[in-house]
Amino acid sequence: MLFSGPATVEGDVLTITEDEEVVVEVSVAGNDRFQPGRKLIVFGQMNILAAYELEESISVFPVPTRSSLFVRGPEDEQMVATVLDGHGKVVVTRRFKGMTEFEMAGYKEGLYLVRVERAGVALHCTRVLKF
Repeated sequence: MLFSGPATVEGDVLTITEDEEVVVEVSVAGNDRFQPGRKLIVFGQMNILAAYELEESISVFPVPTRSSLFVRGPEDEQMVATVLDGHGKVVVTRRFKGMTEFEMAGYKEGLYLVRVERAGVALHCTRVLKF
């Protein structure tokens, strides 16, 4: 289990320590009724605010890249892809469905982070080397 936000974990108990959102990523083994997979759950202080299937279908390519960088996601859902530089500064953000392209030729060489979100929740992050 991975989480972000003001919370602590002891054993299998997650305790939210402040009145802010906590995002938890969990793996589900699956059984005869449910498919295996990963889920992202957003908790408020008193309840679950949202639950998302993590998108295994999101891909970022080619890595490393010299010029064009493509982000592919679900065809039927609005996603947001953000490229951040090595200092965490947003370089460019783009809304898309299906696939989008970032032209990286004009950017400095170095390490970038590509974050893909749906409804403000990060579903995928990939490090990209621009050479």
